[in-house]
Order: sequence, then C-alpha cells, then structure tokens
Amino acid sequence: MTYLWQMQQHIVVPKWTMIFNSYRRISVTLIFRIFVVFVNSCIFCTSFTAQASNIDSLENVLASFKGSNLEKGNLLIDLSNIYWRSGDTVKMKASILDAINLAQKEGLEHVEKRAYTSLGNYYSTAQDYYLAHFYYKKAEKLCIMLNDTEYLCTIYFSLLRSFMFIEDHLNMLFYADKLLETISEWYDIETLIPIDSTKINLNDRMQRYIVTAQYYKGVATLSNEIPQDRLDFFIGLFQKTNIPNEGLLEMRIVSAIECGNIYAQINQPRKALQYLHFAREHSEFYLMPGSVKYLSTANALIAEAYAKLNQMDSAIYYINQLGETQLFFDHFAYSLHYRARIAIETAKGNYQKAFEIQKEFFFFTDSISKAEKSEDMARMKNWQELEQKDLENEFLQEERQKQQKLIKILTVALILIFALFPLIIIFYRKTTKKNSELQKEHTEKDKLFSVMSLQKDDIERKNRDISDSINYAKRIQTSILPPSDILEVTFPDSFIYFAPRGEVSGDFYWVTEIKGKLLCCCADGIGHGVPGAFMSMIGATLLNDIVKRPEILSPADILTRLDFEITSLLQKNIEEHSQEGLDMSIVEIDLQTYKIKIASAKRPVYLYSNDELTVYKGVRRSIGDQISDYNAPPFVNIEYVGKPNDKIYLFSDGYADQFGGPHGKKLMISAVKQMLDEIHHKPMKEQFGIIKNNFLNWKNTQEQVDDVVFIGIGL
Repeated sequence: MTYLWQMQQHIVVPKWTMIFNSYRRISVTLIFRIFVVFVNSCIFCTSFTAQASNIDSLENVLASFKGSNLEKGNLLIDLSNIYWRSGDTVKMKASILDAINLAQKEGLEHVEKRAYTSLGNYYSTAQDYYLAHFYYKKAEKLCIMLNDTEYLCTIYFSLLRSFMFIEDHLNMLFYADKLLETISEWYDIETLIPIDSTKINLNDRMQRYIVTAQYYKGVATLSNEIPQDRLDFFIGLFQKTNIPNEGLLEMRIVSAIECGNIYAQINQPRKALQYLHFAREHSEFYLMPGSVKYLSTANALIAEAYAKLNQMDSAIYYINQLGETQLFFDHFAYSLHYRARIAIETAKGNYQKAFEIQKEFFFFTDSISKAEKSEDMARMKNWQELEQKDLENEFLQEERQKQQKLIKILTVALILIFALFPLIIIFYRKTTKKNSELQKEHTEKDKLFSVMSLQKDDIERKNRDISDSINYAKRIQTSILPPSDILEVTFPDSFIYFAPRGEVSGDFYWVTEIKGKLLCCCADGIGHGVPGAFMSMIGATLLNDIVKRPEILSPADILTRLDFEITSLLQKNIEEHSQEGLDMSIVEIDLQTYKIKIASAKRPVYLYSNDELTVYKGVRRSIGDQISDYNAPPFVNIEYVGKPNDKIYLFSDGYADQFGGPHGKKLMISAVKQMLDEIHHKPMKEQFGIIKNNFLNWKNTQEQVDDVVFIGIGL
C-alpha cells in the first residue's frame, strides 16, 4: 500500500510532566464532541423523518401497484435503498430478494443486475467484501449478457475499490485493466478526451473512473519499486488530472501528497513543498469525505519538510495549523503530527526532547484508552445494577398486588358461599346433570373428530403418494425426452419452446440424427397430465425403436408404423373406440443435400422460403385412431429442397387454444400465423423470446389449458 492508504505503525504519546496539557486537550475535544453529537442528532432526526415518509410513500405505492413488472422491480430496489439508509437491513434484504425473484421469473435482467449491485454495495459497506464480490460478479455477468457497457464500468469500479480494501493486488490489476479496456472504446485513456461524441454526457464520471483505475493500478504495481519510478508515475497522474472536472480534484490532491512524500523521502524537501502546498490549499476547499485527512496529512508533511530545511518557524507554524481538536479525531494525522514534531526536535539536535515527545504520545494514547475503557465498564455495571433493582421492585410489587387480590376474592367468596348455600346446592345438581350431558356430547364429538382425523391423514397420505408418483413420472419423462437445446447442435439457429400444463406433459418433442439425416417430431397427445404423459413416453420410446428399422425410409413410414404399434398396444377396435392417440408432424432434413421430407397427422407444418409461407396441413387422422377403417387416408410425404435462411415451424394445439387477452378468448391459429409473418425474418433466439413472451402475456393470469410445444428450425 502507498503512503496515504497505510496507517503508520509507530505511534507516540505524553509524559507525566505534561499531564496538564493532556487534560486540556481532553476538555477541548469532549466539548467539541458534545457539539458534534448535538448537530448530528438534529440532522439524524430530520433525515429519519424524511426517510420514514419516503418508506411509507413507497410501501403504499407498492401495495396498490398496477404497473408493469419492470416498474415494480425498480420500485422494490428503490424501496430497499431507502430501508438501507434508514438502518432496516432485514426489510432491505427482503425487498432485494423480492426484486430478484420477480426479475428471474419474468426475465427482467436489467432489474436483476440492479438488485445484485445493491446487495454488493450493502455487503461492501458492511466490510463483508467476499459476499460483495459474489454479487458484483453476478451483476457483471448480466451486464455482459445485456451488452450494457456503461453499467459494466460501474461494476468494474466497485469491484476495483472493494479489492483495494482487502489489498488483493492481483484482482486490483485485473479489474483496473478491465475498466480501462471498456472505457477505451469511448475515451482516450491518456488525454481523457471522449472518442465517441454520444458519451460526452458521461465525461465527469468516466474521467474519474479512468484516473482512479490508473491510480490503483500504480498502487498495485509500484508499491515495491524504487522511489524515482513511483515519483514519475504520480507526477504524470498529477499532470493528467489538471482539467476542469471536480470529480478529479481528489485524485489530484492525493497525487500531489504522494509526490511530496516521495520527494521528502529522497531528500528533496523544496520540491516536496511545491506539491504539498498545492494539496494543502485545495484540501481546504474540498468539501468531500477525506478532505480533513488530506489537509492534516499535508500540514504534517509540510512541517516535516521545513524541519529538514532547518526553517523551524515555518515548521512550527504548520504543526500548529493541525489543531488539537482535529488531531483527536484523526488518528492518522495525529501520528503524522508527532512524526513532524520529532523531525523538528531532531533537526534542532534535541534528541532527548524527540524521545520525550514519542513517550508522551504513547503514554497519552494508552491513558486515554484505559480511561475510556474504565468509564465504559463502570457505566455498564451501574446500568446492570439499576436494571436489576428495577426488576426486583417490579416483581415485589406484582407479588403484593396478587396477594391483596387473592385475599379480596377469598373474602367475597366466603360471604357468597354462606349467603347462597341453598342456591349453590340446587345449582350444583343442575350443573352436574348438564356436565354429564356435555361430557357425553364431547365424547361423541371426540369420536367424530378421531374419525375425521384418520380420514384427513388418509387423504394426505394418498395426496403424497399421488404427488410422489407424478414427480417420478416427471423424472422418467425428462430422462426419455432429449434436452431442449439438442437442435442447436446441428442447426444453431433453432429453438424448442416446451411448456407443460402440469408436472408432466402429454405433448412432447423428439429429435434424432441417423444415417446423415436429422429427424424432428412435434407430437400433440390427446389429453394431458398423467394419462397424456404415458402416451408421450410410449410415443418417444416407439420412435427411438422405429427409426432404427431398415424398412423405415421416410417420415410417412414412421407415422404408419407408429400408428400400428400404438393401436396394438392399446388394443383398440371399432366397438371400443377410445380417445387415446397422438397428433404428430415429422420433418426429415438430409444434412448433405438439404432435401426435406414432411409427414403429418392432423398437425400443420409452416415453411417460410423467400419470405413466402407454405402450410402443410397433414392427413386428417390421428396416430392410434381408426385403425380398422380401411378407407382412412394413408400418411404421405411432402418433399422439397431447402435453401439457406428457410424457416420451418412445428407446434402443438396448446399454443393457439390458450384463453387470455383482454376478453378471455382463444389465441387462435390465425394469430399464430400473423405472429410468424412478423417475426420469421428475425434470428431464432430472438423469435424464441417473442413466442414465449407472447404466450405468457396472452395467458396473463388465466390458467394454462393445454401442454405447449413450439419448434423453430432455421436452415
């Protein structure tokens, strides 16, 4: 660490012969502390009232909020920031987690990145830097995914500062380079002049980021270098910050103090004074946190430099500029003050005096620490004794009141017993009879409750068994179906949107590559839930077997064989005509020639070629239905040669049959066609988002009526 960021380890203190001066300092500083506490209390009350008003206002808005999810997510983050400033970290974290859950559920990446950044800021302020890094890096990933480079600069800046606090130089270098690399797209790093004119509004912030990153990079790389190399770096940084930007003033002051300190170390106090006087003059007017520290540091180093030049009057003048009260609050400046005094006495040749000053500082600090500790312990002991006495008094008072109340009750009870004895006997007999009847009634109720409890337990057990069975069926179905991104292996510009109505699905998709051809199937089960899931698993299993048979040469052959197998399994006939079956479309793509074959059972296949739509409606019969009807039309292949940028779409009827919209009506196949007409020219990844969001927005709060499979293939 460099000079400004590292606390000096040698600290010095008073002597018994100077005890009067020590207590004078204590009196002045205590009076000043009381004044500061009073002012801070007034400010706190005002700010707390304002924050409470803001919290109430935002909570009321949130309770009756009817806007978009994006607005709600941002509102939750704003509310969490106000909770944080008001000190309610529990509500702050709860509000942030609500925002994250909403963002992840609705795909609001911009809200999610803000939420992670707020958590990182909170943990960084709480000095839990490892958790801060964790949430900053989650925000970093989202920024990279969203290509939000402006916000990414803020994340890199936050990571850089947090790694600085734990002195992790490797990560400081890494994120300083990342920050500079990102900003270099818009700004000239050396001149701080924007390259991109559209970023001129970010001038102050980006220039501050650049200079701060360069400073931390220098701190990490030059900490062990020779003084001249460090001096050249900080002089360059000092000159670079000589531009009209108030955000760079702090770095200019810091660079000046670094230059002055290094010049003092290499025995050039006159040059040191040039930079230190600049730092001192500007620190007096710098109204930011740290200005007092910079001013104190400059004064102490100036005094030390004048002592090296043997100009004692000037050295003593700047020592006195530090001020007793200020030193009490700034431990670092306090140590520099005594370091300068020791340098002055050493320059005068008063080595004994210098030693006495060192002892004085050490003894004074130690005595103050012990006195404060003793006072704290005494106050704690007195508070505990008083609290114990109060508890004892309250206990005794409660006991006396209980005794008096008990005596009064007993007295009244005895009087009533003797006065009302005949009535008591009559009442006792009636009560006994009534109690007997109530006991009998309670016994019957207990029996009924016991039966109901057993029935409840039985129902709960059955529900658990059913849930376990459904979950197991889901695992089986998931293991049978291929992963949803399997198409992207062969055709990167493709997608599969799979949205079951429940835990398991009657609709399914199936993709395989065999003999140099890709086969893709979209199946719509007649039914959903567990029965539909059985059909989907049977269909997927049979498809895996059928395509391996040598006699199967086309999609129509697959549908014909699958129809036979399912009918045989379900043992159908005309007399027992049930509703099991599958509507299905299959596309075969020759990966060498792009020759495409399509066969379908009651499901349409949409093909866009040269922006023109062709719809293959398929044969009007289902798989597993009407097998004994010899007049049923056979499954046929539709063939054509595909071209680059052709788009093929397969989907089940659950998408078009969904109820919703402003009037609670079906989406309809015409709306699906209109949607595809508008988006088919876009990249498939973007189409996937539009198709998914269109379905969810149409459904809104309505219950999903059927399983949904929607497949898009871009050649």
